[in-house]
Amino acid sequence: GGGAPAHPPPPTADDDPSIDEEFEEEQTLVARLVHTLRSDDTDVQFKLLSLARRHFGQGGVKRISHTLPPLVFSGLRLTHKVKAREVEAKRAEEDVRQKTEEKEKADALRKENEAKAAEDPD
Repeated sequence: GGGAPAHPPPPTADDDPSIDEEFEEEQTLVARLVHTLRSDDTDVQFKLLSLARRHFGQGGVKRISHTLPPLVFSGLRLTHKVKAREVEAKRAEEDVRQKTEEKEKADALRKENEAKAAEDPD
């Protein structure tokens, strides 16, 4: 037939061991890239990691074994960050509640003292 010429298959690690080394090096660089996916906004951070996971998942099992671990650790770091913010927000909320109660008690005591002073002008 007059079809297109057949292309030889790409070389494999069996043909050339440097291909395996190059692959490992490339995947190490991609894994390092994961650690640069950061945002102060935890929602944006989550979206970045989710998007990376979706794209890395398309690379197959051989690649995901290199890229999934840094995504997992970045996800764990993110959960710690979210939890710390929640704890801090709860602490701040409790501080406001406590100060409000103290102010209300002080106001009530002041009003009580003013009422007593009005009853007894001495």
